[in-house]
Amino acid sequence: MIKLNLRKMAIPSGILFLIWLPVLFASRYYMDDLGRSVRGYYEWSPNGRPLTEALFWIFYQGGRVFDVSPLFQVMAIPVMAAASLLALIALKVKVDRFNLISSSLLFLSPLYLENFSYKYDSLSMALSCLFATMSFWLSQNFNERFKYFLGIALGLMYLSTYQAFISVYLALSIALSLRSENLLSSIKKAIPLAVSLCISYIVYSKLIAATFVVGEYNKVHSQISHDPSVYLYNVKTLFLFAYHYLSNFQGVMMSIIILVSISVFLVNSFISSPLFGIWKALLVICLVLCPFIVFLPLQSPVYYPRVFVGLGGTLAILVILNSSSKNYTKFMYPILSVYMISIFTLACSYANASREMDKYESISVKNIIERIDQSPGKKVALFGELYKTGVTKSISESNPMIEYMTPVYLKNESWWGKLQLNQYGMDRIYVTDKDERFSLQRDLCKKGMTKKGFYDLGDYLVVELNDLKC
Repeated sequence: MIKLNLRKMAIPSGILFLIWLPVLFASRYYMDDLGRSVRGYYEWSPNGRPLTEALFWIFYQGGRVFDVSPLFQVMAIPVMAAASLLALIALKVKVDRFNLISSSLLFLSPLYLENFSYKYDSLSMALSCLFATMSFWLSQNFNERFKYFLGIALGLMYLSTYQAFISVYLALSIALSLRSENLLSSIKKAIPLAVSLCISYIVYSKLIAATFVVGEYNKVHSQISHDPSVYLYNVKTLFLFAYHYLSNFQGVMMSIIILVSISVFLVNSFISSPLFGIWKALLVICLVLCPFIVFLPLQSPVYYPRVFVGLGGTLAILVILNSSSKNYTKFMYPILSVYMISIFTLACSYANASREMDKYESISVKNIIERIDQSPGKKVALFGELYKTGVTKSISESNPMIEYMTPVYLKNESWWGKLQLNQYGMDRIYVTDKDERFSLQRDLCKKGMTKKGFYDLGDYLVVELNDLKC
């Protein structure tokens, strides 16, 4: 059985590896990768992810974090494939070629590009999805007590690894209800899963998160609001977010697959049982909203592509729900092929944009470092930002996701700019204090030092990337 399962894992493993392969060659450090590679810190626990920190602490034997890429991304592939296969087993659907291909969609939404781009977090995020799927699988029956309590424990594990995968657990739970024969069976299947989720979430929030989450930034994004105006604001913001990042070819293709799948499923459901079809229609609406709805009650949710991991789950489940129809599968093969090619194109675009950004920035940063080295002992203050030009600008603007995935680090008091200068060897104090910067700007304006260039102000070396506005 193990050999059979490992053999079946080859299909999602191969698809995920081929499609995300270009990302492995992205040469630029993306966001937290830059900080961890330069400073060697962990700092997953303050984000409420102590299990992630523990796993990396074991890997690095308690020492500084350092870059071993693309090792973690490569290791993430079989973990993602295992989660894809387990989702089929847990949903009790046939593990055939079409479903194995469809299950890989769990990790093939346009927004998952950010998740896989992390040289460190890509593995822990994949593990979180695997834990969420295992929790769902083991929490389906109250009577199997050992498995049920293990499911709750795995719920704590995925929440302690990457909380956003709660949406995948919810999507799988809704899918199991959708596969029921009648309304009573649908509700019965949902109850143990809901109880398991509630216990896991309460223990996590009251014990684990309360113990480990540190810092106003981390706390404010997990606070629950009871203000209706906050809900309305979140609905509006989520709609604008989805429209911005999914109004491209990948998003359109994904929407087509979702709409076709919903139409086929609901038509068949209403033909079988009109009354039960209404219930299924409500569940389908919940399934589609699942990736977003978990953020509605939050006081100040994080609207980043990486948190909407449930989008892939919704996509995969809707396709799998119709897999018993031969006409549907024949129709979907070419559509899925086009969609996967579009995600591969997105991955290639990101890899090229990342490489071009790295080349472009390295020239500018090395020039700044060379000038800094000529003025020993001085603090460094930077004004303005590095604007994208030429090929870098063209590729990054080709897609909203690529633009988002290639942020400019060298920018005013940005901490990322400081880290990038550290990456290339700067060992000076970098001025980020707003009052100190305002004082420097006032002196520069008084002395007419407002043109792009380098200026010596006693204890400071000022770098102006653009003309300074006084």
